Amino acid sequence: MAKKKTGKFEWGEAPKTNWIDISIPYKDKMLHWPGDPVPRFQRIKDRDKGDPVTLMEIQIIDHVGTHVDAPLHFIAHGKTIDKMPLNATVGRARVIEIKDKKSITLKELLPYNLRRGERILFKTLNSERCYKTDEFIDDYVYFSTEVAQHLADRGVRAVGLDYISIGT
Repeated sequence: MAKKKTGKFEWGEAPKTNWIDISIPYKDKMLHWPGDPVPRFQRIKDRDKGDPVTLMEIQIIDHVGTHVDAPLHFIAHGKTIDKMPLNATVGRARVIEIKDKKSITLKELLPYNLRRGERILFKTLNSERCYKTDEFIDDYVYFSTEVAQHLADRGVRAVGLDYISIGT
């Protein structure tokens, strides 16, 4: 983050905000869906080794770490990410902690009285266990089909889950 000081920019701390960063940092060979290409981050030029610049080559697909799935990911002829309104995923969100160790169930979700237009982020057991390894954990907490339908019926604007997939 840069800050302006006497007509020139200097590096400084990020401004204080109420935002909470829950993103998963990218790294070499990070957690990815089985069968997908392995994420690769490789330094190809290095000033410390005499190169004029330092450069990284990055090879990833769009389904690792913190990411947004466009409707097209699951819906034939759905919108691509560039056609989605930015405010669908940027803005205030409610975090709901799920205790069930298998799936997000309607029974656990109903007391939260979801409202049309809300952005909902689910914190599950996935946060504690699934990112401690780069190996895919196949018994992650997922959305039950009835919860997915409930979210759609309630008009929830955006939904986030603390893993690279939401379903089984």
